[in-house]
Amino acid sequence: MPATDARGLGVSGADSAAIAAVDSFVSELLGNGAGVTAVTEAAETHPSCSLLQAYAASLYVFAQSPSGAAPGLRWLERARVQADDASDHERAFIAAVQAGLEGELEAAIDGHEAIAARWPRETISAKLAEFHLFETGDCLRQRRVMQAFAEANPGDSDVLAMHAFAHELNADADEAERVASKALQIDPDTPWAEHCLAHVYARRGEIERGIAELSAWAPRWETKNQYIRSHNSFHLASLHLSRREFEKPVALLGERIWGFTPEAVVEHTDAILLLWYLELAGAAAPAAPWGEIAARIEANSREYVFPFLSVLYLFALVRAGTEAAATRLMAGFERHADGCTGHAREVWH
Repeated sequence: MPATDARGLGVSGADSAAIAAVDSFVSELLGNGAGVTAVTEAAETHPSCSLLQAYAASLYVFAQSPSGAAPGLRWLERARVQADDASDHERAFIAAVQAGLEGELEAAIDGHEAIAARWPRETISAKLAEFHLFETGDCLRQRRVMQAFAEANPGDSDVLAMHAFAHELNADADEAERVASKALQIDPDTPWAEHCLAHVYARRGEIERGIAELSAWAPRWETKNQYIRSHNSFHLASLHLSRREFEKPVALLGERIWGFTPEAVVEHTDAILLLWYLELAGAAAPAAPWGEIAARIEANSREYVFPFLSVLYLFALVRAGTEAAATRLMAGFERHADGCTGHAREVWH
């Protein structure tokens, strides 16, 4: 019999130390912890544990860049070496992660939705599904998949936060607030639930409430990974902009949002969007780091992951005055659109 992790899932090729590493990764990834990358060291230490190898590979799914995702395939190959001893759950998870790393978003979502049906306690699958569904924009399916995971994990605040956000993306602010608030009752340190409520308050125009609550939560973000620190701070900055308060957003840009992991796509999007919002709000242009941003994004701008990202990169390259790079991006945008099929072709065009 395989060892069992804290979720009750069997983990093949694992001793007690490997199980502890699995449990730690689940907690860190879902809770936006600063120690999430420790899974790669654990995978090195426990090469016979295919799930740890697959979890190490799954980190690279979030790169939002084909070149950034490619290193994850090495970890996935190590997982496949153990495939004969792996469980059906582990093999299904490996296949879904591979599809995500290779940019086959629909196949990845299909895989994670199948996992939700058979092994809904596989909460890393829920997080990967949420990410891919954001990339495709299929909010109806996102709510359906997140509901399946939430029903099987009613006491998991991080899973409830994902379910809450799916409600918000479907414009059901009341249900989003109810589920996010329940998550925070279970664990007040659930930053993804706070992120969902930031969306809710902005949607309703509850600016004062949003600023007060996010400001109170903000000190806790300092202990989390840079993604949530940056992104939740972006939402706080946006709420201040709704009151035409420009000084605070500019300060947050330098204090929490830009320049910490400047190679990360999620940091690119927060910085570009906030600078764009400042312009739209009529702020006197701060010392915008457009040249610095352009230098960091030029390689990524040659890749086409989903249209939202390419549009942001185009805006930043134009603002930086890098006309040749912007022209190349636009030409590639058109070629990529022509090469797509089905709904993706319509969206890209």
